[in-house]
This record gives sequence, C-alpha cells and structure tokens, in this order.
Amino acid sequence: MSLATLLLLSAAGLLQTDGDFSGAPGQSFAIDVARTPARISGAVKRFVPAGAEGGTMTVRLRGSMLAPPGKAGEVLFDLRKTSLGQVPWSNRARLSAEVRVSPSIVGEGKRNWYRAHRARLFVADVRGRRVYLPNISIVDRPKATDGWLPLGGMPTADVPMPIGYQDEGFDGNRVVGLGVNVEAFNREGEIVEGTVELRGLKVSFETPITPRVMPPDPAINAGEAARAAAMNERLRARCGLGDKEMAVGVNLAWPTARSPAGEDLQLYGRILDGGTRWFDKLWDIGEPLVAESLRTDFREIRATFGRGAVVRLWLLADLRSGMEFDAAGDVVKVTDRARTNMKALLDLAVAEGVVLIPVLLDFGLADGVSRTGPDGAWQVNERPDLITDAGKRKKLVNALEAFMRPFAGHPAVLAWDVMNEPENAAAVVTPAHFADVQALVRELVDAVHRVGDLATVGHHNVIDPQRFFRGRVASDLGQVHYYPFLETRPNQTPFGERMGPTFGPLPAGWGELQVIRGQLARQLSSASKAGHRLFLYWAWRGHQETGDGFEVKPHADEIKAALTRLPGWTKRNDGEGAGARTPGRP
Repeated sequence: MSLATLLLLSAAGLLQTDGDFSGAPGQSFAIDVARTPARISGAVKRFVPAGAEGGTMTVRLRGSMLAPPGKAGEVLFDLRKTSLGQVPWSNRARLSAEVRVSPSIVGEGKRNWYRAHRARLFVADVRGRRVYLPNISIVDRPKATDGWLPLGGMPTADVPMPIGYQDEGFDGNRVVGLGVNVEAFNREGEIVEGTVELRGLKVSFETPITPRVMPPDPAINAGEAARAAAMNERLRARCGLGDKEMAVGVNLAWPTARSPAGEDLQLYGRILDGGTRWFDKLWDIGEPLVAESLRTDFREIRATFGRGAVVRLWLLADLRSGMEFDAAGDVVKVTDRARTNMKALLDLAVAEGVVLIPVLLDFGLADGVSRTGPDGAWQVNERPDLITDAGKRKKLVNALEAFMRPFAGHPAVLAWDVMNEPENAAAVVTPAHFADVQALVRELVDAVHRVGDLATVGHHNVIDPQRFFRGRVASDLGQVHYYPFLETRPNQTPFGERMGPTFGPLPAGWGELQVIRGQLARQLSSASKAGHRLFLYWAWRGHQETGDGFEVKPHADEIKAALTRLPGWTKRNDGEGAGARTPGRP
C-alpha cells in the first residue's frame, strides 16, 4: 500500500494509527470517535465529535412499554479497518466509557427513578449479531463525577449476559462494531429531548478467562420425573388444578404503604423486617398500615384471578434488612422479627385465599450497584462476596434453610423461589464467577428439599436455564420470565413455545409476563395450548408512580373476562365469590 493511499485512508477515518497494537493482555485501545466511521439510528438524531476522546449525541426518546420508532437509538462505530477488528474479544476484552445526560433526560424530582431511561454499550460481530452489555439508569447527574456515569462490561457467549442481551450465535472473536445504545423509559407516548455526552470509549484486554460453568449432574436429570409428579400434586392440592390446567395470578413483588406524609413507600426487601424506622414505624407486615394494605391487595387479586390465585412476592431481596450479620460481615441468621412476620404473612394468605410463591433473594444482592437515587442518595445492599466466597455462601444457605424449616409444607406456599433472575446478578455473572452463582442456586434448592418443601427459580428468559441450569439445579417447578421487548431488541423466544426442551417433564410456565391490553385472552390461550402450568403477570402495582409501568391492577375487568375462557377456570370458580375456600385452606 502506497503512502498516498495510507494518508487518504487516515484522513477518511478508515485507518487507526495504533502502532504495534495486537490485543495482548495489558493493552488498551481508545476509540478515536472523530476519525472512526460511525452510523446513527433511531432515537439518536445526531452525533458530533468533540475531538478524539468524545462527542455528543442529540436524542429524541419516545417512551413506551413496547418498541415503537424512537423508543431506542444508537451510535455504532465501525472497527473493520482497525486492529480491534482483527483480534479476539470474547472473555478477555473489557469495555468502558462514560456518558453524561442533559437535565431534560434526568427530569425533576424522583419521578423517573421508577421508570428510568437506560444506556448500555454493545458490540456487533461480522455477521451483525450483537451482545448488549449490562444497562444502567441514566436519570442522574452525580455531583461527585460532574455528572458522568460509567458504562462497561465484557463480551461473552459462554455465560449469560446480565441485564443485557445476546443474539444467538454471536461470535466474540470476530467483533467489527462497538456502539452506545440509549433507550426511553416506560411512559407510554411521552417524548423527551436532550443530549447524551460520550467520552473515554475504550477496549482493554486481559489474560483470557476460562469460563467457570458447572457441569450437568446425571442424577439431577434422572430425578426430574419424580419431582414433576410432586409438583403436579402440589398444583392440584394448592390451586385445585387438573393435569393440564394452568395456575394464574400476579407478581405483587413488594407491598406499598402510604406514609404519614402522603408518599407511597415501595417496601422492597422490607416486607418481613422494616430494618430502620421511618416516621417512627417499622414498615413491614408487623405494622398495621402495611398489613392492611397487603390484605387489600390479596383480596383484590383473589377477586380478579379466582380460586387458587398465585401471588409471587419478594421476602429478603438484597438482604438490606431481615438478616443478622456478624462483625466480619458473615450471615448469622434471619432476624427474629422476620421470622415472626413470615408467620403473619402466611396466615394472611390463608385468610384471604391466595397461594404464594415467596422469593428469598433477588439479583440486586450482587448487581454491581451500591447506591442509587438522585445523586446516589439511597444506599442499597451489595454483597457479591456472599456468592463468590464458598464459606460465606454456606452460612447464607444455612440461615435461609433454618428460616424456611418451620414453614415447610405450609398450605399457603406453592413453592419457594430461591432467587429472582440469578442471571442478572451483574457483579458475579461473569466468566470468572458464574459457577458460583450456579452453586448458590443449587445449594438453596437443595436446602428447600432438606426442609421437606418444593422449589423454583425465577429465570430471566427461556434460553439460559436450558443451557446453564438444567442438570445443575433440581428445581420442581420450571419458571421463566417473558417480555416482548428486551434491551431494545424483540424477544427471540415465541410466547407460546413449549418448555420441554428447557425443563423436561417438570410443570413449567411464565413467572413474569407483560399485560398487553386487548390481547389478554390470546395470551392465556397461547400459553394454555403450549402446555404451560404457570402464568403470572408483572406487576400488580406497576401503575403507581413508584411502579415500573407494567400495570396489571387497572386491567382487572379484562383479565376476569379472559380467564373465563381458560380450561377448568369456570368450574373451579363457579358460584363462588372472592371469599370462597381455597384448596388446602384450613
């Protein structure tokens, strides 16, 4: 190649002058955003470089629960003519950048914290298949960083991508594009315009990591038929279901109570133990205001979904309260208050005729976030060491086993959900630590069995449990979550897909799914025809300002009408009102 050609390519931005770059461990490559060809699309209307280090996107975001034009947009840098396009990335390339949004995107007050705009880095391989790295909320301008927010992650096809997305067949060794994606919040039809500044887009290479993934255990697969039989009997006893009938209900997730100041308090991780006093009260089920709010929810859910209505709700979540720790940070036990309030919760469920799927832990325990809220105002619990340290993990499992033992076999429990979306625990769902996540889930399910009860896991999609949990975890009820729009991409799983390849003979279904107004009867029919045994909408209180927009409660009338077409539902509910006896209820 002649010098004149080299100069022309460099001037056109098609050649990176990166010296001896080879992608060796310890090397980094900073993207020259002024010289690297870039393409914008969707809600990103313009990208203007401000030198090599960064630039500014002008965006026009249209809020939605689905995927209309303007919901998301991106700037994608073409790396085909750079050394980055010639070296393998998978399990060794760590991506990083920072973004800063204009005040119009942040909004005013706390309003957007519950339905936030988001951003993430993404990569594209030579065939156009993508990996979206973990997303972050972009409704903040923290003073400590002059408003800058970090993006990052490691592309891989060998473990799940937490709070992200992977196209099937993505080739991490042939990456040719690196981009920044922004996505609007869940406020239907609401337009927000502003800017998103970008700086420091960089790829740093490490020593290749051999992904740690637990191998299947033939004994776990061999026990599937017996576990399926036990779960089918449980569905009959708790929900009154025939062999091919479907348990229906909703995620309440966490109750909400009104404070003396008139503010709705979202009680994530506090239902059993309020932990700290607000307005001189512990806001948990031991507080009459909370208990009455929860009682009302249970009654309205029962009136909507009928006999044997299933309610999935969080107990300890990220362990921000309800767990005692020693001076070394090790788990000691579930608090006495949480134990007392668990009995009160189950008594309330029996009294109001609903059946619970109590969720022990949430991925927020290790999602890489320790502070949230405006300018990091809210401290949350971040304890990845309870997963990655085998000794600490054992103490956690032992404490939860002791907590469950007095309640094993309770008629208000369908199954214990040991962890909500473990695949989304971004701090530990990495090539280096994913086996630790699998181990926690496996050990918790085994603990449920030791106390004499049944277990499920709230998997975030239908693909990853087949690849990474079947044969590793002895679940009794297969559970996956479904939303038609994931990380700015359409869900790659058909809603009516049969779940045999993922869970074998286990009864299985949707532990979370989105209400699509006007299509509820079709949703129910599609799931029923596919043989699904579980159908739980997200989320009962999603319509509130403190909810995430995935509303269920406002659609109660349409839900009731759709349920009458479901096989077995009318027979189970014929002539009985909201206070009728539920199977298994004393």
